[in-house]
Amino acid sequence: MPLPAVEQLLAIETVADRLKIAPKTIRNWIGARRIAVHRIGRAVRIPESEIQRILDEGYGPAVREESGSLRPTSPRRPRRNYATRTQAPSDSE
Repeated sequence: MPLPAVEQLLAIETVADRLKIAPKTIRNWIGARRIAVHRIGRAVRIPESEIQRILDEGYGPAVREESGSLRPTSPRRPRRNYATRTQAPSDSE
């Protein structure tokens, strides 16, 4: 009886090299739960299907414009504006 195909699990550094981004970015995505991972003891491994999912969603490394500046190839999420948060009134009034 043939064994089922096993998906290859990759280290963070390998995934970062394939996507041409910093390993810290991959770790941030893992912390934000944007990437599914398998934890084997203390080791963290990422399935190849996750790399494909990231690429299918339109991720791409930044490209250099003629002006020399970098622009992202995928749309950015809007940043939170922490300055507009209302603060609770203080008791000293």
